[in-house]
Amino acid sequence: LPTSHAPPAHLEVLRRHGECPFRTYLERFPLRLEDGALGWHLLPEERERLLRDPEVGPWLEAYREHWQTMQFWKLWERKPLNLRLDGVRREGDIIHLYRLLPQGGEPDLGPRKRWTEWYALGVLVERRDIREVHLWTWPWMGRPTLYRRQRSAQLPKAVEEVRRQVEEAYSLWQQGAFRPTPGNHCYACGLADICRKEEV
Repeated sequence: LPTSHAPPAHLEVLRRHGECPFRTYLERFPLRLEDGALGWHLLPEERERLLRDPEVGPWLEAYREHWQTMQFWKLWERKPLNLRLDGVRREGDIIHLYRLLPQGGEPDLGPRKRWTEWYALGVLVERRDIREVHLWTWPWMGRPTLYRRQRSAQLPKAVEEVRRQVEEAYSLWQQGAFRPTPGNHCYACGLADICRKEEV
Protein backbone atom coordinates (compact mmCIF):
# COMPACT_ATOMS: atom_id res chain seq x y z
CA LEU A 1 0.00 0.00 0.00
CA PRO A 2 1.29 3.48 -0.83
CA THR A 3 2.90 5.86 1.63
CA SER A 4 3.83 9.51 1.22
CA HIS A 5 4.80 12.49 3.32
CA ALA A 6 4.07 15.07 0.61
CA PRO A 7 1.45 17.62 1.70
CA PRO A 8 -2.03 17.52 0.14
CA ALA A 9 -2.40 19.59 -3.03
CA HIS A 10 -5.20 21.63 -1.45
CA LEU A 11 -7.67 21.54 1.42
CA GLU A 12 -10.43 19.56 -0.35
CA VAL A 13 -7.96 16.75 -1.00
CA LEU A 14 -7.35 16.65 2.74
CA ARG A 15 -11.11 16.58 3.41
CA ARG A 16 -11.54 13.54 1.15
CA HIS A 17 -8.72 11.79 3.02
CA GLY A 18 -11.21 11.06 5.82
CA GLU A 19 -13.43 9.12 3.41
CA CYS A 20 -10.75 6.93 1.88
CA PRO A 21 -7.01 7.64 2.17
CA PHE A 22 -6.19 5.29 -0.74
CA ARG A 23 -8.54 7.11 -3.13
CA THR A 24 -7.12 10.43 -1.95
CA TYR A 25 -3.62 9.19 -2.72
CA LEU A 26 -4.64 8.31 -6.28
CA GLU A 27 -6.66 11.51 -6.86
CA ARG A 28 -4.51 13.99 -5.01
CA PHE A 29 -3.48 16.09 -8.01
CA PRO A 30 -6.11 16.15 -10.77
CA LEU A 31 -9.37 18.02 -10.22
CA ARG A 32 -12.52 16.01 -9.76
CA LEU A 33 -15.87 17.00 -11.21
CA GLU A 34 -17.18 18.30 -7.90
CA ASP A 35 -14.09 20.50 -7.54
CA GLY A 36 -14.49 22.22 -10.89
CA ALA A 37 -18.10 22.65 -11.98
CA LEU A 38 -18.86 22.00 -15.63
CA GLY A 39 -19.23 25.21 -17.61
CA TRP A 40 -17.15 27.20 -15.17
CA HIS A 41 -14.05 25.28 -16.23
CA LEU A 42 -14.15 27.27 -19.50
CA LEU A 43 -13.53 30.56 -17.70
CA PRO A 44 -11.50 32.66 -18.00
CA GLU A 45 -9.77 31.23 -21.10
CA GLU A 46 -12.93 30.87 -23.22
CA ARG A 47 -14.59 34.10 -22.02
CA GLU A 48 -14.88 35.77 -25.45
CA ARG A 49 -16.32 32.66 -27.11
CA LEU A 50 -18.83 32.25 -24.27
CA LEU A 51 -19.92 35.89 -24.56
CA ARG A 52 -20.78 35.27 -28.24
CA ASP A 53 -22.86 32.19 -27.42
CA PRO A 54 -26.61 32.97 -27.82
CA GLU A 55 -27.53 31.22 -24.55
CA VAL A 56 -24.49 31.76 -22.33
CA GLY A 57 -23.59 35.28 -23.51
CA PRO A 58 -26.70 37.07 -22.18
CA TRP A 59 -26.41 35.22 -18.88
CA LEU A 60 -22.77 36.25 -18.48
CA GLU A 61 -23.60 39.86 -19.38
CA ALA A 62 -26.33 39.95 -16.73
CA TYR A 63 -23.75 39.11 -14.03
CA ARG A 64 -20.67 40.86 -15.46
CA GLU A 65 -20.07 42.73 -12.18
CA HIS A 66 -19.44 39.40 -10.47
CA TRP A 67 -17.10 37.68 -12.91
CA GLN A 68 -15.30 40.52 -14.69
CA THR A 69 -12.66 41.01 -11.98
CA MET A 70 -12.93 37.52 -10.50
CA GLN A 71 -9.90 35.27 -10.26
CA PHE A 72 -11.03 31.76 -11.19
CA TRP A 73 -9.51 28.63 -9.62
CA LYS A 74 -7.18 30.71 -7.45
CA LEU A 75 -4.56 28.71 -5.59
CA TRP A 76 -3.91 30.46 -2.28
CA GLU A 77 -0.62 29.05 -1.12
CA ARG A 78 -0.42 28.81 2.65
CA LYS A 79 1.87 26.76 4.81
CA PRO A 80 1.23 23.92 5.35
CA LEU A 81 -2.14 23.75 3.54
CA ASN A 82 -3.07 25.38 0.24
CA LEU A 83 -6.58 26.53 -0.57
CA ARG A 84 -7.98 26.31 -4.10
CA LEU A 85 -10.74 28.89 -4.30
CA ASP A 86 -13.31 28.50 -7.09
CA GLY A 87 -13.64 32.26 -7.48
CA VAL A 88 -12.45 35.29 -5.55
CA ARG A 89 -12.63 39.02 -6.13
CA ARG A 90 -11.84 42.09 -4.08
CA GLU A 91 -13.65 45.41 -3.82
CA GLY A 92 -11.53 47.59 -1.56
CA ASP A 93 -11.76 46.08 1.91
CA ILE A 94 -14.45 43.55 0.95
CA ILE A 95 -13.54 40.07 -0.29
CA HIS A 96 -16.04 37.98 -2.27
CA LEU A 97 -15.56 34.19 -2.20
CA TYR A 98 -17.53 32.09 -4.70
CA ARG A 99 -18.43 28.42 -4.61
CA LEU A 100 -19.07 27.69 -8.30
CA LEU A 101 -21.56 24.89 -8.90
CA PRO A 102 -22.67 22.90 -11.94
CA GLN A 103 -25.90 23.88 -13.67
CA GLY A 104 -28.78 23.26 -11.27
CA GLY A 105 -26.33 22.49 -8.46
CA GLU A 106 -27.40 23.00 -4.87
CA PRO A 107 -25.12 24.75 -2.36
CA ASP A 108 -22.77 22.24 -0.75
CA LEU A 109 -21.24 24.41 1.95
CA GLY A 110 -21.97 22.20 4.93
CA PRO A 111 -18.84 21.97 7.09
CA ARG A 112 -18.60 18.22 6.48
CA LYS A 113 -18.97 18.55 2.69
CA ARG A 114 -16.80 21.56 1.93
CA TRP A 115 -13.94 23.11 3.87
CA THR A 116 -12.21 25.60 1.58
CA GLU A 117 -14.60 28.53 1.73
CA TRP A 118 -15.13 28.30 5.50
CA TYR A 119 -11.42 28.06 6.16
CA ALA A 120 -10.70 31.05 3.89
CA LEU A 121 -13.49 33.08 5.50
CA GLY A 122 -11.99 32.42 8.93
CA VAL A 123 -8.52 33.54 7.85
CA LEU A 124 -9.66 36.59 5.88
CA VAL A 125 -12.04 38.03 8.47
CA GLU A 126 -9.17 38.18 10.98
CA ARG A 127 -7.05 40.40 8.72
CA ARG A 128 -6.94 44.13 9.48
CA ASP A 129 -7.20 45.15 5.82
CA ILE A 130 -10.49 43.23 5.35
CA ARG A 131 -13.76 44.69 6.63
CA GLU A 132 -16.17 42.05 5.26
CA VAL A 133 -16.10 38.68 3.58
CA HIS A 134 -19.04 37.72 1.37
CA LEU A 135 -19.54 34.04 0.63
CA TRP A 136 -21.53 33.30 -2.55
CA THR A 137 -22.86 30.19 -4.23
CA TRP A 138 -23.30 30.38 -7.99
CA PRO A 139 -24.57 27.61 -10.25
CA TRP A 140 -23.68 27.70 -13.94
CA MET A 141 -26.48 29.48 -15.88
CA GLY A 142 -28.04 30.48 -12.54
CA ARG A 143 -27.84 33.57 -10.39
CA PRO A 144 -25.24 34.23 -7.70
CA THR A 145 -26.70 33.98 -4.19
CA LEU A 146 -25.18 35.58 -1.12
CA TYR A 147 -24.78 32.69 1.32
CA ARG A 148 -23.09 34.55 4.17
CA ARG A 149 -21.86 38.04 4.97
CA GLN A 150 -19.20 38.09 7.68
CA ARG A 151 -18.27 41.44 9.20
CA SER A 152 -16.47 40.67 12.41
CA ALA A 153 -14.10 38.21 13.96
CA GLN A 154 -17.12 36.59 15.69
CA LEU A 155 -16.73 33.48 13.57
CA PRO A 156 -19.63 31.21 12.64
CA LYS A 157 -19.67 27.71 14.13
CA ALA A 158 -18.92 26.25 10.68
CA VAL A 159 -15.47 27.89 10.71
CA GLU A 160 -14.60 26.41 14.09
CA GLU A 161 -15.89 22.98 13.04
CA VAL A 162 -13.87 23.07 9.82
CA ARG A 163 -10.72 24.15 11.67
CA ARG A 164 -11.12 21.23 14.08
CA GLN A 165 -11.67 18.77 11.23
CA VAL A 166 -8.67 20.14 9.33
CA GLU A 167 -6.44 19.72 12.36
CA GLU A 168 -7.56 16.11 12.87
CA ALA A 169 -7.31 15.23 9.17
CA TYR A 170 -3.88 16.80 8.76
CA SER A 171 -2.60 14.86 11.75
CA LEU A 172 -3.73 11.62 10.06
CA TRP A 173 -2.32 12.75 6.70
CA GLN A 174 1.10 13.36 8.25
CA GLN A 175 1.25 9.73 9.33
CA GLY A 176 1.71 9.02 5.62
CA ALA A 177 -0.44 5.87 5.31
CA PHE A 178 -3.00 5.67 2.51
CA ARG A 179 -4.98 2.51 3.25
CA PRO A 180 -8.34 1.90 1.56
CA THR A 181 -11.36 2.53 3.77
CA PRO A 182 -14.41 0.71 2.36
CA GLY A 183 -17.77 2.40 2.83
CA ASN A 184 -20.74 3.96 1.04
CA HIS A 185 -18.41 6.29 -0.87
CA CYS A 186 -17.15 3.20 -2.76
CA TYR A 187 -20.34 3.19 -4.85
CA ALA A 188 -19.48 6.57 -6.37
CA CYS A 189 -15.75 5.89 -6.71
CA GLY A 190 -14.38 5.53 -10.21
CA LEU A 191 -11.30 3.64 -9.03
CA ALA A 192 -12.91 0.29 -8.15
CA ASP A 193 -10.83 -1.58 -10.75
CA ILE A 194 -7.55 -0.65 -9.03
CA CYS A 195 -8.76 -0.48 -5.44
CA ARG A 196 -7.01 -2.64 -2.87
CA LYS A 197 -9.72 -2.75 -0.22
CA GLU A 198 -9.57 -6.56 -0.24
CA GLU A 199 -6.05 -6.28 1.20
CA VAL A 200 -7.26 -4.43 4.29
